[in-house]
Amino acid sequence: MRKIEKIMNQWLFTEKSGEKILVDLPHTWNNIDGQDGGNDYYRGTFVYEKMVSAPKFDKEKEVVYLVFEGVNSSAKVNVNDKEVITHDGGYSTFRVDVTDLLQDENKISIEVDNSVSDKVYPQRADFTFYGGIYRDVYFLVVSKHH
Repeated sequence: MRKIEKIMNQWLFTEKSGEKILVDLPHTWNNIDGQDGGNDYYRGTFVYEKMVSAPKFDKEKEVVYLVFEGVNSSAKVNVNDKEVITHDGGYSTFRVDVTDLLQDENKISIEVDNSVSDKVYPQRADFTFYGGIYRDVYFLVVSKHH
């Protein structure tokens, strides 16, 4: 049986000024400048961090995935200071098996980048390319034989 444990609240977000603030997901750093109509909204890289307890699971019978349903536009994910996955494409779900990395308490860090890039589509549009984690993040626990 699959189990989902959402990780949505109390992420530490580092602002452009370097100040760290707590945010809940979904979140974008373009909530103001992306709406002002000036097409001069900030495009760059920010980091989200969180300490989180490992979900309950049976390591002999189950695996644990860390799932991101939407991060715009590129993401680099670290678990306990180990890079586990990079992903380009802000509009698709991605996941990584973190079973062997989990400890009782875990540091998750996501570097999110919405800079102009020739490797992420679409490259041009009539909408704002909001930067941030804009959909659910969660642990997915499933049978090893799922």
